[in-house]
Amino acid sequence: MSWTLVVTSHGRWPYLHRALSSIDLDFFDRKIFAFDGRLPSRKPGVELQIIGTTGWDAYGTGSRQGLTANQAQALGALTSDDEWVFWLEEDFVVHDAPLEEMADTLDAYRQVANMVLVRQPWSAEELRYGSVLSRYDLTDRGGWMEHTAGFWLNPMVSHASLLRTLTPGVEQHLTNQCRARGLTFGWWGDRTDKPRVEHIGAEGGMGSPGWKP
Repeated sequence: MSWTLVVTSHGRWPYLHRALSSIDLDFFDRKIFAFDGRLPSRKPGVELQIIGTTGWDAYGTGSRQGLTANQAQALGALTSDDEWVFWLEEDFVVHDAPLEEMADTLDAYRQVANMVLVRQPWSAEELRYGSVLSRYDLTDRGGWMEHTAGFWLNPMVSHASLLRTLTPGVEQHLTNQCRARGLTFGWWGDRTDKPRVEHIGAEGGMGSPGWKP
């Protein structure tokens, strides 16, 4: 079992530093850094940990173009040699990610497109119900939840062979493609589990001012 880490960023360096500090980078056989914009030159700090150091394949869009363009270069960097992918946006901190167990589950349930780690509730509706999962129709599979709600880009595991066939786009676009193939989706853990990741940059995420699809 080989692992590729894909990190997407548009230069929120303090968040990125916290995200990378929350995972074991040595676990991964390959690391891809996809940057929405011009790749920064060597600078002190977290940029230097990514750009110009060994062990990373770094890609930049040249100018700020948005999620779809950045996702396109990340997906385009995957090859037939890549197997399992852990997808991490720059503004998530990972608390618990049993990646091999998640991959084994996806291998056993080939109809599931990806396995997502549950984040903390932060929207008004989520806070009211106390969970991200409350509004979804979920099937308890014992240790994970299957659903048809959507392909989320929150920290997740998926197989590179599937990701390479998806046309880049926002989550709804990815969801539609998977549904058309009869695929479902997964949340790792039980309904009452504590969040396994923390969205530390939600105020600058999807739908926020300045965000580009």
